[in-house]
Amino acid sequence: MNVGSIGNAVVEFFGGEPARPQPKDIAADLATRVERGEIDATKFAERLEGRYGDRAVGIVREDGSVDVKGLSALLESSAPAPRRQPGTVPASTVPAGQETLQTQLINEFGNDAAAKVFDADGKVDFGALVDLVKDAPPARSGPGYLNEKV
Repeated sequence: MNVGSIGNAVVEFFGGEPARPQPKDIAADLATRVERGEIDATKFAERLEGRYGDRAVGIVREDGSVDVKGLSALLESSAPAPRRQPGTVPASTVPAGQETLQTQLINEFGNDAAAKVFDADGKVDFGALVDLVKDAPPARSGPGYLNEKV
């Protein structure tokens, strides 16, 4: 059973999270509101400079107009990372193959325990892997453990 697929299916069925507004859309909206007078241009410039420092200088021009491209770039450079969908795994965390798995098991549980996970053909014995992870405490205590004191 592929848990990631199930998670994605649930998100799709229920509609998932609404898409976040993009920095260019936010910048265009703010510029329009400044032009309409809904936002005071001077106060807006002060707030931008207070939050973003020198990077915000010139976003609100002397005539009170807003540099939409500059504001968009400023917002994009400070935007939070996009949220990942539930059930998906970032590509960087997916092991490349059996060698990677073996290395991780050796690092976590030691040579003897890792050797029990692979059968004579070099294939992964998933039952042994589950037993190892479920029953054996890790051989090392490196970074990444929740209750660890660094």
